Amino acid sequence: MDKANEAKLTTQMEMVQATLDDLDVKVERLDEAIRGNGQTGLMTRMALVDTRLDGVEAFMGEFQSVRRGFALGVAALFGTLFWQVIEWYLGSQPQP
Repeated sequence: MDKANEAKLTTQMEMVQATLDDLDVKVERLDEAIRGNGQTGLMTRMALVDTRLDGVEAFMGEFQSVRRGFALGVAALFGTLFWQVIEWYLGSQPQP
């Protein structure tokens, strides 16, 4: 192998080594982000977000039930009021 090819291979090896070093640093940072290393990691954050989302969904289900109950109560109130008006109107009419 001649000197030019050896120099070219050496340069390429240095570039590969620098790229591998850069990737190693990035993988280490990702590992720290996932595990947390003394802070809240991604997995813990995702678990907290999932728990909060479950709580919000449960609250929305209860809220929908309350809304339906309220609508039914209002409908019953108007029905009762309408019936009272009809009874009053029929009661105020002279009987034949």
